[in-house]
Amino acid sequence: MSRSLVGISLAVGVSLVSAPGRAANPALAPAVAPPAKPATPVTTPVEDLDSVDKVKALCLSTRPPDRVYFEGDDPAEKAKAKDAYAANRKAAMHKLYRASIPASGFHLGDYDAKANTLTLDLATSPRALHGALTLSFSHEKDITLNVSPTQVKDAAAAMKAGTATLVAYFELDDEQGAVCTGSAAAGVFNVAAEPVAFDLRDGMGQLVGRNETPRADRYRAVLGGYSGTPSAAIGPVDGDGFDAPALSKKLNTLVDPLRKCYVDRLKERPDVGGTVVIGVEVGSDGGVRTVTFIADALRDEPLRKCVDEHVKALKLNGVTEKPVGFLFRVPVEMRLLATR
Repeated sequence: MSRSLVGISLAVGVSLVSAPGRAANPALAPAVAPPAKPATPVTTPVEDLDSVDKVKALCLSTRPPDRVYFEGDDPAEKAKAKDAYAANRKAAMHKLYRASIPASGFHLGDYDAKANTLTLDLATSPRALHGALTLSFSHEKDITLNVSPTQVKDAAAAMKAGTATLVAYFELDDEQGAVCTGSAAAGVFNVAAEPVAFDLRDGMGQLVGRNETPRADRYRAVLGGYSGTPSAAIGPVDGDGFDAPALSKKLNTLVDPLRKCYVDRLKERPDVGGTVVIGVEVGSDGGVRTVTFIADALRDEPLRKCVDEHVKALKLNGVTEKPVGFLFRVPVEMRLLATR
């Protein structure tokens, strides 16, 4: 399968020279099904590229060994230094890196209201550290973030205010060619990156949307403990004495707040998810009198409380012509969708 390079690498090679006798070290939808052959988990911490010096050190440590000059007349010592450098380079190539990209350094594409997805536009490579670091991602399809209508408004406002942040998690990619190009003198570098995950955060630092690639499962401990995109769904409604479409429309207003409860809960219980079936008694004034949990596959008290509180806050007047109350049953599902 062909690979395309997002962004344009700098035209000049990295003009860096290693110290004599040694090389520099590096500074730095359906439920989700488990992979047939799970990737070996990686427990080492993420390497933050949060300074120009760290990026420079990374570029020094990832040059091909045959492009590094090792001084000295003793062949054994030179071979030893080359082996040590190669080992350091291998370690650098197998790390997880993170870069925080400000609103001015990335672009968002269109929002798909039907799929609730927001495109991350990588046609222009993301830039961090005031333009000192450019990330070139190889990709074969669009990067999309699962974002609710409410969240996309928050994201748009944060982008307009310049307070949004894209947190990019990535590995280094030597299949694009040189891992790092640029100029040490100018302090400007282009790093070839293989995407692992992207977090879009608003001006308050809250997570708006995430995209994960299959590589993310190797770094589950670093990325937050769960794999996939949190989703909440309500329905279909079962019962008599009401206008089903009108009632469903009222219930669907709970999708966003229930999803928020689920996202918050996943931070503490990454394995939580499932469906509850609730029975709802509605009074003649349209207010919810009682919520009864008929079946519960969630088995999580905080999420039960969330469902109970939000359903009881509903005003369901106008969904029946009868002057008395009514009963209905409805499933509420919270689960992780496979990330595209």
